Amino acid sequence: MRRPTRAASAQCRATTGRQFDAHRSPARRHRDVRASDAPRRCPSHKLQFRPFFVSSLRVHVKSILYYRIESQPRSIEPSGRHTLESRLPMQVIPVLDIRDGVVVLADGGRRETYRPIDTPLCAEGSPSRVVKSLLCVFDFDIFYVADLDAIVGNATNAAGIVALARAHPTIEFWVDAGFCTVQDLTPYETERNIRFVLGSESLPSLEDYSNLHRDPRLRHHILSLDRKGDIELDPAGLFEQPSLWPDIIISMDLARVGQSAGPNLERLTELRRRRRDLSVVAAGGVRDIDDLLTLTTHGVQYALVATALYNRHVTKRDLERLARVSPQRT
Repeated sequence: MRRPTRAASAQCRATTGRQFDAHRSPARRHRDVRASDAPRRCPSHKLQFRPFFVSSLRVHVKSILYYRIESQPRSIEPSGRHTLESRLPMQVIPVLDIRDGVVVLADGGRRETYRPIDTPLCAEGSPSRVVKSLLCVFDFDIFYVADLDAIVGNATNAAGIVALARAHPTIEFWVDAGFCTVQDLTPYETERNIRFVLGSESLPSLEDYSNLHRDPRLRHHILSLDRKGDIELDPAGLFEQPSLWPDIIISMDLARVGQSAGPNLERLTELRRRRRDLSVVAAGGVRDIDDLLTLTTHGVQYALVATALYNRHVTKRDLERLARVSPQRT
């Protein structure tokens, strides 16, 4: 018997397919194929059910292992910009101290002596230029911005800060602008990547803090407990009200900022003792990578860093090294 030619076989298959398709409803003909319609023994179907027993009632060990392993949910690597930063045991947050529209370098809390930034990292004090220079060092998640003019009661730099937030919508900006009334929040309220920082030195009373605390725009605010050496800058008495503290507390020592004096470890330890559920932010005195590594051993989750970054005492290599360190909590 003569075998059909290849062309005849193809024509037969096409005719059979058309005849079969003609008996199906339009909805059935155009329905997407579901995973459940695939053959159970299809080798490409990884999550297919494999029988636990074969006909001889012996356990099919290979099938059991295959089913259990392949059916486990797989972890997904976070997508987006900050894959390395999200693995840091402690986040390093660059500081922008803004006065008269330019970034200045802090000097022990003596704000009248702060000078426009002129460092190896950036020789020009435009906030946008400084942010771009810092992002060339590392892909930072968060920036801390202090409006020094607003903090001391002068005209604010709100327009420039808002423009900065709009230019970098994927970065979160922690802004301290001397907030003491709900009206102070208005210039920033439209920016979803701005997070309000309430400084204890700017709050005249507990009533003012309570009024701000009740505002829905401050659901996720941060409290900065400010001090200058041994002097607490705290008219409202918030240092003695840990039950009123939010989840994130900045331990700000103005006497140490820009002084390369090292962080105040004793104060940081005391904060964690009073509220074990806090995320603590170290602010003031960080000199180099060794200080950052020390902070991780004290359970500090964040560190505000300015001078050490601008003078390149903390480098990209240091931050990558920090990313490889497992946090050790005390």
